[in-house]
Amino acid sequence: MMNARQLSMAILGLISVMASAQGPQIGMTYPNMKLGLWQVQTEVAGTDRESQGMREQQKKKQGTVKNMSAETKSQIQQAMGRQSAQHESVNGANRVCVRAEQIQSLNQGQVETLPYCSKPEIKTRSDGWSFTMRCNEQGPRTEITGNVVLDGEHAYTSSFNIATQGEDGKMRSMAFQQRARWIAPTCQ
Repeated sequence: MMNARQLSMAILGLISVMASAQGPQIGMTYPNMKLGLWQVQTEVAGTDRESQGMREQQKKKQGTVKNMSAETKSQIQQAMGRQSAQHESVNGANRVCVRAEQIQSLNQGQVETLPYCSKPEIKTRSDGWSFTMRCNEQGPRTEITGNVVLDGEHAYTSSFNIATQGEDGKMRSMAFQQRARWIAPTCQ
């Protein structure tokens, strides 16, 4: 089963892929989405014990990030920058930069994922897209499925589910909701 850090990195990687999964008709493959900086807020959905525990972990993480040294924050920012994501410690939102090069790479099938994950299968439609990605790290399987709905060219909402195989072989599922809005045409 993926630990919290691995799960966070998979989600961040997927957020970057999702935000990059469309563009201003560069490849004529994906629905229109503005290039530039997007702010993405991800929340755990569900009322079960695991969902509540994950929400508590998110709050702790936000508090930890607030108290980090500038050097540590910079190191995290550099690592996340390689995934085109930035972390905003004020409210736990991620800022994702969508660049033309990312869209072109995606159109050519060159999506970066974790080494033990498949490239996402993306199905587009006029108002968004759906996706599936599978991971297999040292035995346990994880499947991430989701749906993104555009709200014009300045916002989108998404819901996704992460199902992970436990040590007992049973699949456990966690649901997430996202809201995203376009912030600026440049990423700095």
